[in-house]
Amino acid sequence: MQRTEEAPRMKGMLVDDFETPIRLLLERGYHITTLRGYLEATRDLTSPAPLKMAALSFDDGLKNHIENAMPLLQRYGLAGNFFSIT
Repeated sequence: MQRTEEAPRMKGMLVDDFETPIRLLLERGYHITTLRGYLEATRDLTSPAPLKMAALSFDDGLKNHIENAMPLLQRYGLAGNFFSIT
């Protein structure tokens, strides 16, 4: 893991360090979804929601979230919520 100023970061966190919890959640059987996906899964009483769910939220509308988090999410086939500042 590269630990220099040139290493890709997301608001102070190394991108490699962000990937670790994503992998751990998936390895432990979590269903990673959007906030909408979570709400829909927990509202529908006709089909049980996965017991282990996580929703990813990227706040503050930072450009490096799109540049660094989006490719990682795409690699794992995941989605998240990106909130932009207006």
